[in-house]
Order: sequence, then C-alpha cells, then structure tokens
Amino acid sequence: MAKIDPDNLQYQCCFCGRSVTKANEGGDELDPCAVVVISKFERPEREQGVQQFFCHVACLEEHAKYGMVERDVLSSANREM
Repeated sequence: MAKIDPDNLQYQCCFCGRSVTKANEGGDELDPCAVVVISKFERPEREQGVQQFFCHVACLEEHAKYGMVERDVLSSANREM
C-alpha cells in the first residue's frame, strides 16, 4: 500500500465542488472542515455507519439552515479553557 503524506492531501468541498485551500496555504483559518455523518445515531455504536465529508467553513455556514457554525468554538480547540 502506498504511503500517504498527510501534508500533501487535497480536499474537495461537498457543497460547492471546488478545491478547499488549507489555512496554511491562504485559505480560511478553519479550512478544511470535515462534516461527519453518523447514521442510526440512536442505536448502539456497532450498528451505526460513519462517513466523513470535507468542505469550506464558509459553505457550511451558508448551507446550514437550522444550525449555526460557532467559529469561536471551532477555533478554540487548542486553547486552554
């Protein structure tokens, strides 16, 4: 199996279809984002399915109709609380 270099990964937005520019390459400070879908959420974990999609944080903000992206929460992941 080929060795994967995590620094060389590229992402495509599941909302707009464009490439997602990483923060360290001039993109939004929160990009790339991953949206994780868990099917059968109320069932035991062994019965659930999990799939991960990638996106621009701006596209997620634009398309999330009934939820709000809290940028301060997302950007505080590595800060001491």
